[in-house]
Amino acid sequence: MNILIIPSWYPWPGESLRGIFIKEQAIGLGQMRPGWKIAVAVWGQRRYTLSASNPLKTAAVLADFLFSQFKAKKHFLSPNVCEYRRPTIEWSKKWKMGNILGQERACRKILRRVRIDFGHVDLIHAHVTFPGGWIAMKLSLLFQLPYLITEHMGDFPFVEFRNANGTIKETISEPLRRAQAVIAVSPSQAERIAACGFPKPHVIPNMVDEDFFNPGATGSGNADKFVFFSLGTLRIDKGIRDLLQAAAIFLGGLNAPEQSRVEFQIGGKGVDAEEFRELGKEMGIDPWLRWLGPLSRSQAMEAHRRCDCFVLPSHLESFGMALLEALACGKPVIATRCGGPESMVTPENGLLVPAKDPGELAKALDLRFRGLVRFDGAVIRGRCLEAFSKKAVSGQIETLYRSIAPIK
Repeated sequence: MNILIIPSWYPWPGESLRGIFIKEQAIGLGQMRPGWKIAVAVWGQRRYTLSASNPLKTAAVLADFLFSQFKAKKHFLSPNVCEYRRPTIEWSKKWKMGNILGQERACRKILRRVRIDFGHVDLIHAHVTFPGGWIAMKLSLLFQLPYLITEHMGDFPFVEFRNANGTIKETISEPLRRAQAVIAVSPSQAERIAACGFPKPHVIPNMVDEDFFNPGATGSGNADKFVFFSLGTLRIDKGIRDLLQAAAIFLGGLNAPEQSRVEFQIGGKGVDAEEFRELGKEMGIDPWLRWLGPLSRSQAMEAHRRCDCFVLPSHLESFGMALLEALACGKPVIATRCGGPESMVTPENGLLVPAKDPGELAKALDLRFRGLVRFDGAVIRGRCLEAFSKKAVSGQIETLYRSIAPIK
């Protein structure tokens, strides 16, 4: 099969982890299906975004955009997966939807180039309904190709896609209605989409790169410290404040020797990062906190390997990639019941607690620290790969592809 992927979110130098799971899925799919040809449409995905309030930023963006015109238009990620690049200026979505017509025009040129290179395209796979799904719909109508959408929005739909009266804007509803198939990445997200009046989507989870995220030679944590590791965007809705409050409660129940063995490692960046650091100091738990900052994929993998338990304290998640990566490394997890984790966390691999409840989260931390609940790393990884490996997920994707596109 020949596939064109249109990702709404995609990594670029300033945001190397933004939509990285979409890029990794394309590579994984190509690896599992070496006879396929896969193209990824890249127009910048917010990289070349002008700012009316920041002239210096706009100048830097324009310089980056102009320089990008001299770069190669094609970049192979693997022998059968290639990025097709058409840099496009964007701006605030409040005016002409951030230049959605320019993005669609770029993708139209990419599709024409791909058809020349591949001979034909069987279908278009968009990730996130806007702008990717909207663009896929337009290309589908123009080129008479089937398309499907994988939705990744956590709080579906984001508030920006709702009208003042609460109804969903056509930029979201029309692409979803016209798509030959819609994928949700977890059962909870499928329920949220269906509750908005759309047919219930197929549920196909994100895949994990099990070759990269693995226990390593030893798979052991830090011998001197019991390390709780959390990784994500540092915002209120990701539950970091709850984690700090839970850590304070948990540490307050330990004696001094026990406290000396505990460390909380928190990775990521976000708008509330400085507020959280100050809060940790105010709560008197700063000595037990280690703020790791933004982590590369390699750094995240090493942090997973070193920790004794991964903690995801979010208020809402459509899926939870960092949680999945921890499981692939054979690590037990503590997560909130916030959507995606319920489809991953079982008694064999971790503990689930209510969202926005630091007290219950603290109890789970204590249970894990004292070894009152035990887990087998090999079992954790094995169960993870059964459901979320490249082989498992690519098989589900292929089945859906072939149900909506003619076999060639």
